[in-house]
Amino acid sequence: VIVDDIAGRGFGLNIVRTHVDRIQGEIEVHSQPGKGTEFVMKLPLTLTMMNALLVQVAEDIFAIPTMAVEKTFDISPADVEYLGNMRVAVMDGVLLPVLDLRHILFDSGTGQCLEEGCRKTVVVLQAEERRIGFLVDDLVEEQEIVIKHLGPCLKRVRKVAGATTVRGEVIIILAVRDLIRSADAF
Repeated sequence: VIVDDIAGRGFGLNIVRTHVDRIQGEIEVHSQPGKGTEFVMKLPLTLTMMNALLVQVAEDIFAIPTMAVEKTFDISPADVEYLGNMRVAVMDGVLLPVLDLRHILFDSGTGQCLEEGCRKTVVVLQAEERRIGFLVDDLVEEQEIVIKHLGPCLKRVRKVAGATTVRGEVIIILAVRDLIRSADAF
């Protein structure tokens, strides 16, 4: 075996290139003498992965990107106050608007279960310098998911960022910014 200044260089990159080519991606190498080398990998969006919190709303399961989830907590009718028509709860000494995700997604449901005395779970989402709590029926699990983008025809569907499959079921990934903006209508 001969070891010299160039031994081993490029073999790891060749393996990476093989795997990237297999998924229809690209690798670009930009090199400037004396300054260094930049590697740019372009991967298909259909293979983007992220952590998501799976929540149940009515009979459906939805995925919420965990990077937007600040906190989750249970709430009862005694924890709720009203500022005009806006339902709020105190979280960390600050009033937090609380909206029923069922109402926002399906334009139905008014949080009747909360008024009847059962507990609900609040998922606090943060985006665009705003923080809003959304009532969900249940927290299912946190999971790493593969994002499937919906393509050009469905790209503009509000409140939907994409879809994924979990145990063979198609799950909608919610667009957190759209949910936050939807709160303005309530």
